[in-house]
Amino acid sequence: MPVPDEIDVYYDERRPPIKCRSLAEVDDALDKLHREAAPAKDPLAIAIKVFGHEIDTGLGTDPTFLCLQIEPCDGEHYLAVGEQTEGESRMFYGAGQDNYWHVENLIPLQDARAAIRYFIEHQQRSPSVRWQDWYNRDV
Repeated sequence: MPVPDEIDVYYDERRPPIKCRSLAEVDDALDKLHREAAPAKDPLAIAIKVFGHEIDTGLGTDPTFLCLQIEPCDGEHYLAVGEQTEGESRMFYGAGQDNYWHVENLIPLQDARAAIRYFIEHQQRSPSVRWQDWYNRDV
């Protein structure tokens, strides 16, 4: 399936999304938002809407979270699982609800970004990331 020419990046509930027409434009938008969020501000939560699905992640910090919400985005989701097992949850602000993410759901930013590109290109979860479903089961 080809990369769509309509990809919306939400980063602030009070502002319109960034409209992207290619994967390169998505990367540019995420790079810009990451620079603006780091390091002086709180970590930024963003939502990428594509194919009717939603990709949620954080910018401005490393590690970050990654969540794939499957259309119709009514509860079916997949969370990336990282290597950390101890530490404090991390709050992210921005698109959607401000949320704390458990330390076990934080992965390296580079891995999250690669998994985002993979999902947009292939419409599948990246095999290089460990995933759990909405019942915390490995998938």
